[in-house]
Amino acid sequence: MAALATLLERIGLAFDDTTCITQALVHRSFMHEHASGVPASNERLEFLGDAVLSVIAAELVYQAYPAADEGQLTEMRAALIRTTMLADHARALGLGAFMRIGRGAERGGARDNDNVLADGFEALIGAIYQSHGLAGARTFLEPRLRQHMAVIGTVDDARADDFKSRLQRDVQRSLNQTPRYRTVGTSGPDHQRTFTIEVHLGEQVLGVGSGSSKQAASQDAARRALEQRAALEQPGG
Repeated sequence: MAALATLLERIGLAFDDTTCITQALVHRSFMHEHASGVPASNERLEFLGDAVLSVIAAELVYQAYPAADEGQLTEMRAALIRTTMLADHARALGLGAFMRIGRGAERGGARDNDNVLADGFEALIGAIYQSHGLAGARTFLEPRLRQHMAVIGTVDDARADDFKSRLQRDVQRSLNQTPRYRTVGTSGPDHQRTFTIEVHLGEQVLGVGSGSSKQAASQDAARRALEQRAALEQPGG
């Protein structure tokens, strides 16, 4: 497991007591293999972090979309905190390298699994909330959530949840070309496949995504491509 001090530096908040952070990194598979030496997994902190995340995401979409009704706000919040989004935040922190995962789960690819990473990210939010309250959790989360808000776009985009269509419109409008998708990898047992798909524009790879079906992986690749394009359009991008 990577040094905890590195993760604390990436979080950007000071901790007098790192007990909660350490617990947030314990996957249940590790606890099951080390029951006598590990008091608890990160599941309780995940529960807490999920609630904190929901509040902060709700505040952001409420402020950003003053004309949206309750149903639209609910859809925007759901789009903002979906599993793949949270897994991306976890990967940006390199969270998988810090997590304590059982050997069996490790062999099954848990360290880079979207669900495991998303749960770990929520547990981390719970630990930050325990140490720094809602203000600290907001400081940690808001810039990360705002980054994804730019990708989600409008209320209609969130409802459609169709990143492939959005990417195609964007690329055709700006470049008069059509993106193409290619399956580049398949892993996992037959009952739990993970597909990896690239979206191309000519020879350029716009984004790489993964999912439990080719459709889900394609949507993830398109979303990541939209994120890359949005980042390039920012000042200094």
